[in-house]
Amino acid sequence: MLHRKAQVSQLEDQQLRDEVAIKDLKNELADKHEEVAAAQRKLVSLRTDAGAEQGAGGSLSRSQSFTAAAAAANKSQPGAGSLKEQAQAAVEVEETIKLLEKRNSQVLAEKEVNLKLQREVQDMKLAVNEESFVAQSKLYQLAQKQLQAQSADLEKQRAIIDSLQRDRDAGLHREQTLQMKAEAAEHARWALSQAEAHIGEVQGQLAAARSAGEATQVQLQAEKARMGNQSSVSELKLMIATLQKETQALKASLDKQKRATQSLEGLREEAEGAVAKVKAKDAEMQHLREKAAKQQEQVKALESKEHDLKERAADLRCFVEVLQSFCEDARDVAEVRTSESRLRSQLQAAEAQLGGKDGILSLADLRRTSAAAQAHAAELEAQNDALRVETIALKRQVEETQASLTAAKAESEAYIAEIDEIGRVYEEMQAQNSRLLAQLTERDDQNNSLVNERIKAGHAAARLAQDRDAAQAAGRRAEAGAEQLRERVVQLEARLKVSIDEAAGVREQVRSYAARLDAAQRKMREQEEALAAKQVLLEDADRAMAERKRVLEEEIEKTSKERTKRQRLEEDHQMLQSKLERLKRTEEVGGVDKMAQKELEGLRALLRCNVCHERPKDVILTTCQHMFCSECVKRNLAMRNRKCPGCGSQYGQNDVKHFYFT
Repeated sequence: MLHRKAQVSQLEDQQLRDEVAIKDLKNELADKHEEVAAAQRKLVSLRTDAGAEQGAGGSLSRSQSFTAAAAAANKSQPGAGSLKEQAQAAVEVEETIKLLEKRNSQVLAEKEVNLKLQREVQDMKLAVNEESFVAQSKLYQLAQKQLQAQSADLEKQRAIIDSLQRDRDAGLHREQTLQMKAEAAEHARWALSQAEAHIGEVQGQLAAARSAGEATQVQLQAEKARMGNQSSVSELKLMIATLQKETQALKASLDKQKRATQSLEGLREEAEGAVAKVKAKDAEMQHLREKAAKQQEQVKALESKEHDLKERAADLRCFVEVLQSFCEDARDVAEVRTSESRLRSQLQAAEAQLGGKDGILSLADLRRTSAAAQAHAAELEAQNDALRVETIALKRQVEETQASLTAAKAESEAYIAEIDEIGRVYEEMQAQNSRLLAQLTERDDQNNSLVNERIKAGHAAARLAQDRDAAQAAGRRAEAGAEQLRERVVQLEARLKVSIDEAAGVREQVRSYAARLDAAQRKMREQEEALAAKQVLLEDADRAMAERKRVLEEEIEKTSKERTKRQRLEEDHQMLQSKLERLKRTEEVGGVDKMAQKELEGLRALLRCNVCHERPKDVILTTCQHMFCSECVKRNLAMRNRKCPGCGSQYGQNDVKHFYFT
């Protein structure tokens, strides 16, 4: 519901924003209409000026012909001036006439272009008035009507939603009242249960008071029976002495067990040390065995290599002997000797491979080391066996000691428990003895106090009887109140049933209201979709109007450029006319100084600002190339007037540039 309200408010805000945007567009379009009207007025004025200039052109041609005739007449006169100067003046006049004719043709062309642009502007104005003017657009009026209808429907739906919310709030209020009534019924039930519990407590207190009175009577009789017994003190003293003796004997046995435990701990530490030594010896023996095995492998490898070499040497010796016995030729003997030397070299190489004497010595050392290692290993095995036997004996001793320690611990724990029990009994007996001694010394006082207590007990029994009567009366009142509460509970249950029925009806109404609300929300969504479609159409119309506006601005910009160009041509025309007049005046006697003075004044006027006519020009507007003083331009910028004072074209801060006459 809140989300729907937010959406409706957003749609209303969007509608207001659209209306404001439409008003802005209307105002902007009205401004454009005014600008177009001003442009039309300027074009009309230019047209009238152009007609006047055409008439002036005819008169100018006539004056030119007259001037030419006057110049010819002056040429015929001998005393009018220098012929050379007159010829130059005539040439300048002819050039000026040609330039004026050219400028007139340009002005006529510009007028035709301006007329064409004026017709285009009028066509654009008519098109804008017919199609893009929002206030007269049929599509916009239709959208406005539909938007008003949608707004009315939204208001109706909002009123329906508000009524449904009020009904829902009323149903919730009724449901809350029903819940409060149910809570009141629960509170009444709880009060009834509390009253019943209080009645039970009062009855329990009454029973406890009765039992306390009976116990007091029994205690009084027991105290009376115990007062006549005089032999209990001597028996207690004898029991205390016996307990002290038994306690001393148990302490002695406990000390003995502690000493046995300490000796057992020492034996355990010794056994653990012996086991650690045996493990270290085993590790060392294993290392020596591995080392001896490696050395034996090396010895075996060297022995096998030595055996092979010896066999090869024996074979070679036999071969040499056989050759010496069978060969008698000197050449054969030489060959045999060479072979013998070769074999000897091979034998030496083999001995070198064996390491020579060092190898033989290392082999012997290895054998001796192996024998020593084997002997040391045998000794270590013997020591290991002895240590293992000692370890087994120690383990057996440790096990026996642990068994005896376990038995001693069990016995000591039994002794300790017995000692604790005896101590507890001893303490109880001491307490009982002190109590009995106090009772014996204060027997008379106790008798008096018991008599007083009996009297007090009688009074207490009377008070308890009164309390019992009061409790019974309170119980009766509580039963009456409970009956009233039961009746109240029955009434509340009946009202609760009625309220439950009413709540069921309210829930049905809420469900029906919820269904109506969903239907209203669906309808509102449909209306929102239709409104969005209308907004899309309105945006399309706005875009079309913006396009028309852009085209109109382009045409206006073209018109302003043409107007600027025309203004420049007119300035050139005026300058040429002034030059022509100046040339005419130069022909008059004594007019040279006056013309120079006027020309100087004109140049000074050109240098001064066209707005204030006081300060010199020092800035130029790059958009239209017009020059003014910086103070006037700054004043226009400060006043937010961004139009050129000369031509009215727009310019910005970046279009203002300084220049200097050098």
